[in-house]
Formats: sequence, C-alpha cells, structure tokens
Amino acid sequence: MAKEKISIGLDINNRYINMVKLAKEASGAINLLDFASVDIGLKKGQAEKSKQIERLVQEKGLTECLVNVGVSGESVVVRYIDLPKMKKNEVAQALQYEAQQYIPFKMEEVIFDFNILEPADLDKSKMRILLVAAKKQAIMDFVKLIKQAKLKPNLIDVNSFSLINCFQVSGTKIKPDHVYALVNLEFDLVNINILQKQTPYFTRDISLENETVSLADINGEKKGLFESLRPLFVNLIREIRISIDYYESEFEKQVSTIYVSGEGARITELVSAFGAELGREVSLWNPVGNLKVDSSRIDCKVLGDKSAMLALACGLAIRGLN
Repeated sequence: MAKEKISIGLDINNRYINMVKLAKEASGAINLLDFASVDIGLKKGQAEKSKQIERLVQEKGLTECLVNVGVSGESVVVRYIDLPKMKKNEVAQALQYEAQQYIPFKMEEVIFDFNILEPADLDKSKMRILLVAAKKQAIMDFVKLIKQAKLKPNLIDVNSFSLINCFQVSGTKIKPDHVYALVNLEFDLVNINILQKQTPYFTRDISLENETVSLADINGEKKGLFESLRPLFVNLIREIRISIDYYESEFEKQVSTIYVSGEGARITELVSAFGAELGREVSLWNPVGNLKVDSSRIDCKVLGDKSAMLALACGLAIRGLN
C-alpha cells in the first residue's frame, strides 16, 4: 500500500509560531496529525524566537524534519503583469530583462520567480503573469533560523499564496461567478488576496508595525477590547477599502464576500464591524475545517480556539503535499 505523504508548515511571525503537520492519504484525504500555536510575547528578539522554535521542535519531536516556511511584508514584492502570449521559456527570458521595472529592489538583492495565470477574463492575445520577488537576506535569515532549531527547510513560499492554498482545500462553499477577498489578520501584518474563480487577481500586505494600538492587545477577558483597537481598525478599514476599490475599478467586478482568518478573526466585534464598514458580507472560515482529525490524538477544544490562527501554517503544509 502507498504510504501517506507527510508535510509540516511553520508560520513564524513576530508574535506567534504556528505549526501544522499534515498527512495525505493515497485516497487524497488530508489528515491533521498535529498542530501548535506558541505565543513568543511582545518585543522579543531573534534569540527568543529561535529559543521558542527549538522548544517547539523538541516537544513535538520534529528534530531534523523538513519544514515549509513563508515570507511576507516589506521584503516581498508581488506584481501581476500582462505580457503578449509566449511560451514559458520565453517568459523567463523576457523577465530577465524586464523584471527590474516591476521590482523596487536591486536585482542582485532578490530571488524572483513567476507563474502563468489563467484568469477568467483577459484579452486572448495576452497572458497574465504573477511575478514574485523576495530579498535574499530575508530568505537567508529564515533559513538560518530554521537550521538553528535543528530543522531542515524544504521550501520557502509567500504567505499570501499559502493563504490561497489553504482556502482552496478548506471546504468553503464558493460560487464560480463570485469574487472573494481573503483577509488574514495577524499581529503586525495583514495579508489580502482577491480571488476570481480560484485565481488570484490582487495581493497585498499591510504592515501594522507603526500603529499605536495593535492586534497584540488581544485579551479575551479584557473589557472594551474593540474600543481599544478602534484607531487600528479605522486605518485598517481604509487600507482594505483602497485595495478592494482598486480591484473593482481595474476589473469592473464587485467583491461579494470577505473571508477573515488569523489572530484578529478571534475578535467577534472586529469581524462584525468589517461587514458594516465595508458594505460586504464578511465570514469567518475554518482553515482546518475540511481536514480529518483524530480526536484521540488532537485536543479538538484547543484546535477550535486556535484554528483561525493556523491558516498560513496549514497552507504551507498543504503546499508540501502537492
């Protein structure tokens, strides 16, 4: 019998370390073998982050395991560009000379890759290209962090696309003629994707690092939590609205539903206010809702509480199963 394929996704941000371990059966079913969400605290440096990863590795028995990690933020650039129809090898050659006009870094400082998309509506004489570039130093820092924890980096993805990977297998019922926005609210960064027929049309990361109040203030027992987050909320709504307006004016299609995940999705008032302010249906989605879970091995109560925070880690693990 064919062995199940195992993959580990590790989402490392400035507040949490989230881990998801998946296995894919020969039938195609995906099992959740293990998960973790570790709060590393505020204003902790790389040394503390490394220490917490090492502790997680020891507790979960992951030493020398291959892991998939993701990058995001200012060190990553995502661009959607249209080129005349050509073969894939011709696209690669063309981008060697043209990528610089789309990437705001020196080419010697980055690693870049591309993918040819098949959007629903496009001039048949053109092709849409997804161009991604990441600073080499950011990649090297991640690799160093992973190796220090006695892990082996398998692949490095872009967090926003990990979010799409997870959404596509989450079991969320979507209509093919609708446009969806995925908003992942993390401690200091928000990932936004706009999808049409499962194809990404818009991708953006919004940094919250300079906000006077951040999602780090989350405390389930704190009264008036939403009020304390209002300055952040106002700015966040503005940036999300700018992103949606840009997409809608560019493609003349309306975003029908916004799916929210991440740490911020745990604040009920925040999610409810999203819908009222943006004039769209806003729904929570469960990143692990379509996975097989063995309740004898997994604490389903803890999983239910943490599931919204596992979207990126789950997407990274899913990528390794393909």
